Amino acid sequence: MQPAQILASSVSIIYPKLSKWCGRVAPVLGFFALGACQQVVKRTTPNIQVPEPLAVLPLANETNSLDGAVLVRRLCQQEMEHRGFQMMDLGVVDANLREAGVTEGGQLGALTPQAIGQANEAQGLLYGTLLEFEDWTLGYYSWRKVRARFRLVAAATGHTLWENEDDYTERAIALSADEAKKRAAEWLGRSVGEKIIQRHMALESQRMLVRVFRTFPRKNQH
Repeated sequence: MQPAQILASSVSIIYPKLSKWCGRVAPVLGFFALGACQQVVKRTTPNIQVPEPLAVLPLANETNSLDGAVLVRRLCQQEMEHRGFQMMDLGVVDANLREAGVTEGGQLGALTPQAIGQANEAQGLLYGTLLEFEDWTLGYYSWRKVRARFRLVAAATGHTLWENEDDYTERAIALSADEAKKRAAEWLGRSVGEKIIQRHMALESQRMLVRVFRTFPRKNQH
């Protein structure tokens, strides 16, 4: 079996829709890596003013990663600070939520936005869900993907002012066994090193957040 056929067959095990694509491009490509996204814009209220201070709430987690949601939340906080928004300290938010009986993002539905806002003295609430946090190598194919959904809620009214979902994907394909082994070792070493410093897929997560928040309203200018 030719490398291209092996690649298409391997990928089809997990992602059947990719098999045709891999079989078509593999014969002409030795190796490539790229970032891709499929943006899903949910809603944006026109001409809104972002209520401040903002609290980035713990993310709901639909992935198998125990650390991904924590990392993405921390990076989201940094992204909002970089944009100049007044932010509530994450540790303070977590302490206030614990007092209310909430220890993780999946439990936030037990509290109203008004209750969360009052507990944290926050006017704006950023809810998030980590949808995908994948890092694997299968034969000739390697894949890293982070996808999340965020929404801005006015604490006083509970109204959703903005919502968006997006992802960032990095893919790599090799056509020879030696190249596949080398790439697998490189990706494994990269993942292990990132996990040691608690930054697993931080770059991909940052790029995903840039895409998610490119539709986010700008800071109010007084």
